Amino acid sequence: MISLYLTDSEEHLTQIAQARGESAFKRIAREAHIIAGTAGNMGAISTSHIAQQLEASAITQDAGRVEELTKKLFGAARESSAELRRWLDDHPAAGDSAARAER
Repeated sequence: MISLYLTDSEEHLTQIAQARGESAFKRIAREAHIIAGTAGNMGAISTSHIAQQLEASAITQDAGRVEELTKKLFGAARESSAELRRWLDDHPAAGDSAARAER
């Protein structure tokens, strides 16, 4: 599950970066909403909270706030992903079972 989150979150962040370049606020809001939920489920509370704020700012099309929060989200996601990777390294059996579950 953690491995899947790490892979999926990277894809959603990529989508946000692309959408931001296109000022596609609906897409930013949708991707931020997904990250908020999945990050919260993984215990990445800061990432989830920032993603919720980004979603709200994208809905109101506040371009300046979207820019600011996107940067914050990328930083928070990088930190939480690193922490989750460290946890997987410390619990190799969990990574093995996650890989088996993904098959």
